[in-house]
Amino acid sequence: MTRIGPSLILAGLLAGATATGPAATSVAQGLPPACGTVTADTRLVTDCLAPLTVQADDVTVDLGGHQVLCVGPGTGVEVSDHWDVRIQNGQVNNCSISVRLHGGGGHTLSRLQISTGPGGGILIENSDDNLVRYVRVVGVRGFGIEVSGTDNRLRANELASIVSQGGTAIRLREGASETQVLHNLVHNNAVGIQVGGSGNLVQGNQADHNQIGINVDGSENIVRANLALDNALVGIIVGAAGVGNLLQANRARGNGIHDLADFPPDLCTLNTWKANSGERLLDGCETGRR
Repeated sequence: MTRIGPSLILAGLLAGATATGPAATSVAQGLPPACGTVTADTRLVTDCLAPLTVQADDVTVDLGGHQVLCVGPGTGVEVSDHWDVRIQNGQVNNCSISVRLHGGGGHTLSRLQISTGPGGGILIENSDDNLVRYVRVVGVRGFGIEVSGTDNRLRANELASIVSQGGTAIRLREGASETQVLHNLVHNNAVGIQVGGSGNLVQGNQADHNQIGINVDGSENIVRANLALDNALVGIIVGAAGVGNLLQANRARGNGIHDLADFPPDLCTLNTWKANSGERLLDGCETGRR
């Protein structure tokens, strides 16, 4: 791998050379050097000042345990209309949008920590076939991971303490389809998982100590084998716009108002509930055993 290019001026800094331009100014002010633009495989050797912009296909950006830091409104890491980019092993902090994947696709985000953002965490925007795994998002505002596009996969991530500006840990927009949300832990958020769009799979997740655990507003989605515990309002809820969804083998208990609820109250005729477990039910049919 090569280190990041001249825009970061890291090689000069490490060698003791005198840097000039914006990076030198930021260092003189006690800030990291600018991240700049990546066009080849890159490994950071120090923290850097956002934005870090990827403008190539099929490259790996290894943060090397360092952080991409925002000191004002803006995006931390930006990949727009490119393919097969891998971003891994570090932190993105204090950004309006921590990581934005726009268009293109086939990217992998792994082993990242995102925190203290004044805006959102990861925005997958009309981008397909992306994988987000082993990512921890804590204390950002608005949303943790928000998705529109096809065939995206969110696996084994932790999202917590997202409570302002809607406070949704994982949000599948109306434009999300064939997305897999698998084995994530979402806790202490306003909403754990918001399911819009159609044809998505939400399976094996744990939603606990949120206001609402899992909220389904889309159509033809599968919500299976999830655990919703001790959420302040509702464990798993299908809203009035939710039609044709399958909810199967979910377990919900200890939730404040309802463990399981299908709105409007109409005996679950618009969605299919099978073999679910819960005690506080809106209609009594949500377990799928009546």
